[in-house]
Amino acid sequence: MPTFSAIRPLFLPLLMVLASGLLTPGATASPSRPTIAPAVYETVDKEGAALVVVALKRPPLAKRATPMKRAAAIAQAQTSMLGALDTRGYAIRHRYRSVFAIALTVNSRTVLEQLESDPQVRRVDLDVGGSGGLDQSRPWVGADQAHATGITGNGTMIAVLDTGIDTNHPALVDDLAREHCICNTGTDCCPSGGSLGDGPGSAEDDNGHGTHVSGIVTGSGSGAPLGIAPDAQIIAVKVMSLRTSTRFSGDCDDETAWTMAWADAIDALRAVGTLSIASSGNDDDKANLSAPACLSGAVAVGATFDNQDAVMPLPISRPHAALSLQREHKIRDPL
Repeated sequence: MPTFSAIRPLFLPLLMVLASGLLTPGATASPSRPTIAPAVYETVDKEGAALVVVALKRPPLAKRATPMKRAAAIAQAQTSMLGALDTRGYAIRHRYRSVFAIALTVNSRTVLEQLESDPQVRRVDLDVGGSGGLDQSRPWVGADQAHATGITGNGTMIAVLDTGIDTNHPALVDDLAREHCICNTGTDCCPSGGSLGDGPGSAEDDNGHGTHVSGIVTGSGSGAPLGIAPDAQIIAVKVMSLRTSTRFSGDCDDETAWTMAWADAIDALRAVGTLSIASSGNDDDKANLSAPACLSGAVAVGATFDNQDAVMPLPISRPHAALSLQREHKIRDPL
C-alpha cells in the first residue's frame, strides 16, 4: 500500500466515497486559456508570492506504464522543468510521486515566464484551499437485495476522504484498517500536529461528518443502521478539502492545472483497479458538477430526499442518504 505522503497538498482522491460538499474558490478558464492562469500573475504582483500547481505533460505511454516506470517518468519531468527555472524565484512545496504535477511557491514573474515558455508545462493555476460544505437508503439503492445474495463488501477496502473517523464508535471499530491525515490549512491541522499524519489516531474525527459517511458505508448496525457494505474495511483519510465551488458543464480533465493533476491521479488508480467516487454537491444543480466529480474517470454521486428521486438543494431538509447518480453514463464501464 503506498504511503499518503505522496499526494499533498492537492488532496488527491484515493477513492472518494460520499464525500461532503466542501467549497474551494476558483475560476473556469476559457477554451483559449494561456498556460499560466491570469490569477497567478495577479497574485504574485499583489502579494509577492503565489501557491501554484504546475501540471506537466504526460508521455504517451504513461497510462500503461508500471507504477515504478511511471514514478521515474514523473521524477524526470519534474527535474527537467525545475532545471530551467531561476532558483531564486520559487520554492518546492511538494513533488508528487504518482502524478505529473508539482506544487510550488512562486515569488517571481521571471519564473512564471520561464514556466510559460517551457513545452513540458501543460498549465499553471493557483493551488486553492477549501472548507467544509440509512434506513431509507439501503432499499433505495438496492443494498438489501445485494445483502440477501451475500454481497456485503467482504474483502473490499474503501478509502473515505472526509473529516476522519471516530475510532471508538461501536459500529465502526472493527472496520478501521488504516488512518492518514493530509491537509494544508495550517501547521497543526492533523490531530498529531503538522499537515501530514499516519497511523493510529491520525484521522480522529473532530467534526462528525466523516464518521457519519463511514457509517453509511460499513456500519455494523451496532447502535446505528446497517451500512451499505457492512463487511468492507475502511481506510480513513482526514482531509480539509473535497470539492470545488467552481462547476463545469462537461468533463473537466483539461480545464485547470489542478483538474489535470486530479485526472492523472484517478487514471493511475483506475489502471490498478480502484474506482474513485466523488461528491457532486448538495446544490440542486442538474447541469454542472464541481471537481473532482466532473472528472471523466470519477463516478459522481449526490444525495436525494426521502422517497423522492429529486436532486438535493440547499438548505438541506430531511436529506436522504442514497446515492443519486447524476451522470449515469460515467458508471457503465467503471473499471
